[in-house]
Amino acid sequence: MTTKKKDVVGRKVIKKKGETITLDVMRMIRFIADMPLISKKQEMSKSNQEYGIESILKKFRIKRLEMGHPTRDRNNKKTYSGYYFNKNLEIYNKDFWKDNMTFWLKDAYPFDMQYIFQPNGSQRNPDIYLFLKGCCIPIDVKSSENGSASWNSTYAQSDIIYMIASKKLGETAIILGEEISPCEESVKVLNKYVADYDKLSDRVNDKLIGIQGAFADETRLPWTVYPRKMYCNLTKYVNLKDKNEAMRRVIDKIIAATA
Repeated sequence: MTTKKKDVVGRKVIKKKGETITLDVMRMIRFIADMPLISKKQEMSKSNQEYGIESILKKFRIKRLEMGHPTRDRNNKKTYSGYYFNKNLEIYNKDFWKDNMTFWLKDAYPFDMQYIFQPNGSQRNPDIYLFLKGCCIPIDVKSSENGSASWNSTYAQSDIIYMIASKKLGETAIILGEEISPCEESVKVLNKYVADYDKLSDRVNDKLIGIQGAFADETRLPWTVYPRKMYCNLTKYVNLKDKNEAMRRVIDKIIAATA
């Protein structure tokens, strides 16, 4: 039997079989799944029904956390306005978010119903760190014409939730990374390809620098190449027969992680 009550900040929560999740987050996931198109943009574009992921988060009362920098007060003492710190006053700075994150563990962080936008920069995944009951849930937003997806620098990661939208079909799929990440054998092939690709790039650049070095000066430096790795999956996620079940599994995982 399902019962309702209120948590410490007054939000309604749903309790089922001993598991608890805020209704706001459950509604948000269903809301996003019904959107014709979502994007990484901050705000909502009404003209083409494109909903920015941040505008959706704010709609469901999830507050944005900003990463700041140390400043000095009038007495020249260093303060940490804009930084995040836990109850032991351990400082969480930008490097911390990049290199030391723990995902899907309740009470790992002193945040609830809050998020960080593009914590690793605009070119690295994920797009969102969503904090719910101290649990950090990574979310990445992707859009394409037909509902397939591509990744820069790395392939799909098993611990990330992916929201994949189709511009042409006007539909969105929400799916666990563990269900779409490459298998172990594929990872071996992909990693070997990347290693060989890097070695080839280095040889090409060495050759270019050798050719142009004699002519280079401060105003005309040698040309080099910087190959950008792209990983693609041709699955049209928005057309999956079990799309609704995939979304249900996302909700179930969040429930289990935050119960």
